[in-house]
Amino acid sequence: MANEEWDVLRDLHFLFANDEKLHDQLVYMCDLLSNSGGDESPGRNDEEETTNESKPKAQSDKKKRRSRAKIPHENTSYARQKREIDELRLQVDLLREDLQEARRNAVKDNISSEWEQIAREQFFEQNKAIQENEKLRTAVHQHATFIDDMTKILNKKPRLTPVNDSSSDAWQLYKLAAHASLRSAAIHAIADRQYSRMKSKFVQVGLYKCTEDILRANWTPQPDGNVLVEYAYHVSLAAPLHLIGEAVWKVFSSDGMYMDLPPDSVETLETLDKFTLYRTFQRVRTEDGLTVHSNIVYKRFIENQRQVLVWRSVLEDELLPHMSRGSVHDETGWIQLTPISQSSCRITLLLHVIADPVHDFKPSSVDEHLESSRVILENFSFLQQPDEPGMFPGAPIKSNLRPNEMSFAKQTFVPRAKKMELSLHQAIKQVVQDYKEGQFSSNEQQITSLTA
Repeated sequence: MANEEWDVLRDLHFLFANDEKLHDQLVYMCDLLSNSGGDESPGRNDEEETTNESKPKAQSDKKKRRSRAKIPHENTSYARQKREIDELRLQVDLLREDLQEARRNAVKDNISSEWEQIAREQFFEQNKAIQENEKLRTAVHQHATFIDDMTKILNKKPRLTPVNDSSSDAWQLYKLAAHASLRSAAIHAIADRQYSRMKSKFVQVGLYKCTEDILRANWTPQPDGNVLVEYAYHVSLAAPLHLIGEAVWKVFSSDGMYMDLPPDSVETLETLDKFTLYRTFQRVRTEDGLTVHSNIVYKRFIENQRQVLVWRSVLEDELLPHMSRGSVHDETGWIQLTPISQSSCRITLLLHVIADPVHDFKPSSVDEHLESSRVILENFSFLQQPDEPGMFPGAPIKSNLRPNEMSFAKQTFVPRAKKMELSLHQAIKQVVQDYKEGQFSSNEQQITSLTA
């Protein structure tokens, strides 16, 4: 603290009174002293009203005063004091202006920047995750205690009361209740939380406010031994925002998004409203009955200067109790559309997938995860540069991998991910071509009203 530099502006306000009345009194005193130099003697009028006998004496006094007035005014002690007071007043006014300016700058500094706001959001999410982990630890401890009690008291029927595990909070663990109202609220809550996390995720991977095109894949080992597969698309499109937004949402909300389903699979689409969907998918391997599930919530957000689409896998669904006996796909995605000009926009797509940790009923190592992800990226031609500028990537598959090269879950979900990329490519390509040919000129206003 001894070496800390003294901030003069920060402590300057202690030199002045905060009371404005005190400042007004100071101004009044200075004005009084300034005006008193030009006043005549207080007894002048009385002297003029005296008798004629006293007039010669009064005139002689006037002459004496006039003779004293000939002394240079600036050399008198009174004049010097007056100048000093005027200078002090000027200094006080200047310092008050400096203090006000310093306060204004301090207020500006206190206004959080956009990056600071993002940091605060990330800090909030971190604290929230810590609290959720603490709840999980408490629940694990409660269950461990319960198991211990069960081993000691086998002749009594146990009564297990979950702690902080109500149906209304289950959505935080990506669980859906069977009750219709709780189910709908949970779907919206899951989607809304994914929307609130989008900005932080874009910042973390370098996509936030980026002006260059990016096509990138990344694989990150997780503390639990799994691998997070990340695909990032950040490209400009040669069509307006609202046209691309409608085409993208149509891809995800269409019943025919995955038309060529395997014969051993079942898919359902539940529409909560025109901007919210819940898609369930199940596939069973006939040889051994191994089942894989993919249940995903989708929600669209339309704003003045952008459109957003988020999706998140549901890990448990009370209406699908058999999910606990199969492999559950864990996927998270964000799409953001922002305008570049009236005739172009930018699409940002970030996809996170937790790679299936099991292959032929055997856990895979981290190295095997990474190698499998690289092979999939190369053979399925993800993230390839489009043939034309202003288009979305969508290269055809180079070669299909043999069944023994991928787990049953990957055999199921990797082609679905490629289908999503190809569907987006085809839909966006059609919009760009139609826009260039002027086919939207007549009904563009109608499409705009649909997105409002």
